[in-house]
Amino acid sequence: MKQTVLTVENVIKRFPGTVALKGVSFELHAQEILALAGENGAGKSTLMKILSGIYPHREYEGKITLNGKECQFTGTAMAENAGIAMIYQELNMELDLSVAENIVLGKYPRTKWGSIDWKQVREEAEKTLGQVGLHLDTGTIVRNLNPSMQQLVSIARALYRKPRVLILDEPTSVLTEREAQKLMEIIRKLKNDGISCIYI
Repeated sequence: MKQTVLTVENVIKRFPGTVALKGVSFELHAQEILALAGENGAGKSTLMKILSGIYPHREYEGKITLNGKECQFTGTAMAENAGIAMIYQELNMELDLSVAENIVLGKYPRTKWGSIDWKQVREEAEKTLGQVGLHLDTGTIVRNLNPSMQQLVSIARALYRKPRVLILDEPTSVLTEREAQKLMEIIRKLKNDGISCIYI
């Protein structure tokens, strides 16, 4: 029996005049790809915003457990530090920064003097891009990449943070069929590398 990585128990999220989530429960196991399917308005994105810390724990009812510990996230940084990374349908990229800068954004490696270690930035970016099968000049400005490459850079940025759980919100919506097939191959590889995935 596989280890349970993430447990969601009886989560309820209310907005004025509506209940977006009503008693949602599920488990995510180690090296599992779990699909969450539902029509628009079913609450999928709301649930993912709870898991990624956008909606802090005081704004919903229920219990979330990650690696056996209850989570009460107060923001996205806390969720990320706990091991949950989110890839949004509308990519949240800094379009006028380089690929390398986007990947390490907010977590720049530093020299012993405290300045940014640009050599290590490039090396870390190249290494992480390799995990998603993308080989390009890490100095390329993200705005100059096509949507599928931007998607892969976004996944690489998430992987740089070494997540245990990777959430992908309709990641193939901007991809061609061939690009979507490549993405599925990458997700299966990540699963084999020990990352559990939630695929919306």
